[in-house]
Amino acid sequence: MKRRAQASYRGAKRAAAADAPCPIVLTAGTTVALPGTLAGMADAVARANRAPQILVICWGRMQVEGLGAGKDFKLYPGGGRPWDWAETGTGHSPGIQPADVEELVAHGADTVVLSQGMNERLQVHLATRRYLRQHSVQVHVAETRQAVKIYNDLAKGTLVAGLFHSTC
Repeated sequence: MKRRAQASYRGAKRAAAADAPCPIVLTAGTTVALPGTLAGMADAVARANRAPQILVICWGRMQVEGLGAGKDFKLYPGGGRPWDWAETGTGHSPGIQPADVEELVAHGADTVVLSQGMNERLQVHLATRRYLRQHSVQVHVAETRQAVKIYNDLAKGTLVAGLFHSTC
């Protein structure tokens, strides 16, 4: 029985390593509290009130704290989810729609970071900028890697949300 458990554990370790094509990059000073410990529970409470950090960004793949891996994400205070452009008819042009950011504002964000993709092909519709301005939300628009840096810095102490596109 013990041998079977050890073999299963080694197999899971190999599978996890094979599933990580991008290097895992944590920001300087990042610490990880283990689940089930007092520090882990305090960390979970703190995370519930802030936007999740983006741990990895590379072409076509992001790794987000508490959400796992994916291509495009909507992130906001307390969580996030994959960003499906088909929900609102978003495309590179006319770009990010007001309907894409409504959910971010509804989660209490007072700052929104919008990524334009790695090659800055994703536009931001003028009506989206107008919507955010009307709701007194500060907006940052940048190339994806720069948008991730802005977002992660703001997520440490601001009610920030973001839309992130990991390809063109």
